[in-house]
Amino acid sequence: MDNPHRNSQIKANNIRLWVGVISLIVAWSLFTYKNLLHDLYLILIGAFTLYTLFAYILVPIQKNKKLRDSDNE
Repeated sequence: MDNPHRNSQIKANNIRLWVGVISLIVAWSLFTYKNLLHDLYLILIGAFTLYTLFAYILVPIQKNKKLRDSDNE
């Protein structure tokens, strides 16, 4: 079955991907600039990094791959 919204879904996933990458760069640069890389703040930035890697980078890549593979069938 053809998905009429496939291209917009891929674009939305690409936007999520770039939001995740940019937010990670901004968060790490802010924590590094303010010298907050110790104890509690290091735990917070680590948790934020893991969440962002999963929710904003890994999941959109998997969804885009699935959408492109379904189109090739």
